[in-house]
Amino acid sequence: MTIAWHRESRACSLRGEVEILLRGDHISANRAASRFGRVETGLVAEVRVQDERQFAVHVHRAGDLIGEGVVLGEPALMAGSHLEALLPSRVRWHDGPMEPDPTLTALALGVLAARTRHQHDMATRRRLQSRPQQVADWLLELQDCTAWGLPEDALSHLTRQGLGTLVGSTRSSVSAILGRFEQLGWISRAEGGLLITDELALATYAGNSAAARHQIAGQLRRSQDALAAYAGLLPPQAPTAIEDDGAW
Repeated sequence: MTIAWHRESRACSLRGEVEILLRGDHISANRAASRFGRVETGLVAEVRVQDERQFAVHVHRAGDLIGEGVVLGEPALMAGSHLEALLPSRVRWHDGPMEPDPTLTALALGVLAARTRHQHDMATRRRLQSRPQQVADWLLELQDCTAWGLPEDALSHLTRQGLGTLVGSTRSSVSAILGRFEQLGWISRAEGGLLITDELALATYAGNSAAARHQIAGQLRRSQDALAAYAGLLPPQAPTAIEDDGAW
């Protein structure tokens, strides 16, 4: 097995099935369009650039698949998008062509349907949210994300710059919003990261029901696990964490 290291500042061709991304690394839409894989550790965002504004349209957490549309003959990313590692991440790409397979197609359709529902649920909320409400919404989503393939949530490691990427805002604006949440007692700073201390208040403010969020996310995860297992993308053992030198 060959591990390919990629930085946006230099060219890199994938050799083998595993790719390591450091915080802030990009995978262009052209390079990812025909790739199908699984995030083993870390957090990778699908980032859209529109009207000179950059924002995340989806986040692939540890265990999530990237590019199930490729199985169905569709591009993995929409035009104007790229993948960006918000945390040091490890992606296992499917090695070899995708042969026509009715079972594989049915499983991919299941993932696509669950992902579409998840994205529609998020988009419906965020059309009506202010920027601070969007930050609150993302905090709740990230609390549910496993950051390293270990039982830690992504808030333990994500930076304010990473949050800014998600909501399409600046680091300073995100800092001001987080400062207000901290004053209200909804969050606290913990070991360089964040800790949600009043999930109910934050969810009420964001209009994000924990029960609905967990139900939709659970359906997406189960459908992805079934496809990953069938496609041979599940690792033989738990992956190890990637050392992180990023600062909050």
